Amino acid sequence: MIKYLKINMKTLLRRIVKLTFFLFCISLFSCSKDSDADITLDVDQSTLTFQPGVETRSFEITTSAEWNITSAELSHSFGGSFAETDWFRISPVYGKGNATITITTKEDSKKNNIELRIEYGTQVMTVTLIQN
Repeated sequence: MIKYLKINMKTLLRRIVKLTFFLFCISLFSCSKDSDADITLDVDQSTLTFQPGVETRSFEITTSAEWNITSAELSHSFGGSFAETDWFRISPVYGKGNATITITTKEDSKKNNIELRIEYGTQVMTVTLIQN
């Protein structure tokens, strides 16, 4: 009887291990991140025009994804959520979800333009800033 019980306990233990492994595999393959094709991002402005000197304008980002604003001319603050060039400051430059992006031009600035890249996933949208 004891020998029979040991065999059944071994069998039961093997079955539990197999079932646990099977459930682990199912949970591993059933969980997936949203693909980039499912991510949407909308920007309410494609171009912002500024007058010479100090002026503030904004645009809206609408998304549920993480996003990042880049440009070759932008100098990002260390640990901050803003960036700037020699003629404007922008904030925030990264985030997740909806946001209002604010751009303020600097005093004595004029005749500038730049293309901002809004990156989300592997996709990109652009907003052009023009200063007369």
